[in-house]
Amino acid sequence: MRRLPYAPLALAPLLLLAACDTGGDGDDDGTIRRVLITEITIDDAPLTAPDGGGWDNDISGGGPDIYLELVNDDTGSLVESFQGNEFSNVDDQDFPLEYDLDTDPALDPIVFTRFNTPLAFDLYDEDPQLTKGEDDYMGSTEAFNLQELIDGGRPSFLRVESTDGLITVSIRLRYES
Repeated sequence: MRRLPYAPLALAPLLLLAACDTGGDGDDDGTIRRVLITEITIDDAPLTAPDGGGWDNDISGGGPDIYLELVNDDTGSLVESFQGNEFSNVDDQDFPLEYDLDTDPALDPIVFTRFNTPLAFDLYDEDPQLTKGEDDYMGSTEAFNLQELIDGGRPSFLRVESTDGLITVSIRLRYES
């Protein structure tokens, strides 16, 4: 078989291109691998029960003891709960209610590596042990999808509301490649 004397010269530019430094660390191709919720803020919630009374049937006095849960909107399964980290006897002047997951040593950011799950926030009024009742469901936000946020420009802030507009929750997001 006859060799072409110029074959190594033809490959030289390709080898040079392969050896060029692209300025990255080699692993960062821009693909989002993790999305973190670093802050959750309850901007508004109903302070009276649907019947017009207090959430705790006025046994404990004051406003509701609000906490939230992040749920899979399709299945209702729990993703993260903030029960035990409730805001007690909430009144109008207490808003916004903030969970700073980045700096609060008792809390951690919520990390996602899969992005197509529809998510929503459910709000509850925690009932004290003396009422011997279950926590009261206050309502839920509309669902949101992390993949849509990634595809839609990767906003660092998102506000979601309930269909009736009584509940508003804001989240701060961080994207990691």
